[in-house]
Amino acid sequence: MKLKINDRAAAAIKNGTKTIEIRINNNEDDFSQLKTNDVLEFDSQQLGRFYATVKAINYYESIEELLMMEGTRYTIQFTDNYVIMKLFNTKIFIGEWYRCMKQLKNIFLILLTVISI
Repeated sequence: MKLKINDRAAAAIKNGTKTIEIRINNNEDDFSQLKTNDVLEFDSQQLGRFYATVKAINYYESIEELLMMEGTRYTIQFTDNYVIMKLFNTKIFIGEWYRCMKQLKNIFLILLTVISI
């Protein structure tokens, strides 16, 4: 499966600090078809193509279920607790973030290992 990814996330996956990818099905990709040991081809604008093996895949019906089961340490994009606290103290951000997240359904959490091909 070929996936587009932003440069920041691509760099984090390649250097091993990001080991999961969270995706929802769209018109092009059906993540329910993924299996352990499948190879994903990622493509980022600046870093180009690289590959990762699917170590595991977990399915969640909602973002609430995902966060309850997986926690936030590896599932949210911010790693700096100070930044998180500043954002969460902004009521507009919280309301908008929550509204957007509530709409996400059928979420796939993919545990990755980078490989060279």
